[in-house]
Amino acid sequence: MCEYLDNISEGLTTTQTMWLSFCDDVQIRGNIVDGAYRVVWLQYCTNVTVFGNGADNVVNEFVYVNEPDVPYQGLGYSSKIFINHNEVQNCGRAAVLIGCAADEFKVLYNYVEDATIETTGTRSAINCSTGAKHGRVMHNKIRGTKHKYGIEITASCVNVQTFNNDTIGAVTKPQLNSSTGGGFEGYFMHSTNGNRYIVTVNDAGAPVYTAGK
Repeated sequence: MCEYLDNISEGLTTTQTMWLSFCDDVQIRGNIVDGAYRVVWLQYCTNVTVFGNGADNVVNEFVYVNEPDVPYQGLGYSSKIFINHNEVQNCGRAAVLIGCAADEFKVLYNYVEDATIETTGTRSAINCSTGAKHGRVMHNKIRGTKHKYGIEITASCVNVQTFNNDTIGAVTKPQLNSSTGGGFEGYFMHSTNGNRYIVTVNDAGAPVYTAGK
């Protein structure tokens, strides 16, 4: 196990605070960061927990997950990444960017204030793209005036569920952009005979029940 616990970091605005590549079983917990180029950069990592950290004044992302090298892309090296119960303020780009085919990830119960302050209306506070799959983005609270969307799930994603996120302040009207085929905003329910349904809502506010996947 690799652990980065209960540290205080200040003023590292030209370098990554934590940069991990091809790592497994990592705990990043209880750290306080004031000033960073990027707080957590994960490349080809599995079983990573980023929990209970606080970050302020971040030039780029709080957490960035990617696979930059073509020969290693989409081979399952990025999976089971859990980003939970963190507080992020004054972040230049997305607070959380899942920018690769990461599998089985969760972004839960995070508080984000003033993300994407580098530019207005071009990036989203939490963004899943580039083939991210089987993820859950739930129970997050997002505030700010410059993000394009509070949460954005691009069409390249597969089965990314969003639910119960409290997001205010997007430049564009929708607080959530979940592209067709990439994800859905809703929850699962099962009938008494065991059939699974995805429950969503249409623009009129009426529930929609779709046979589950």
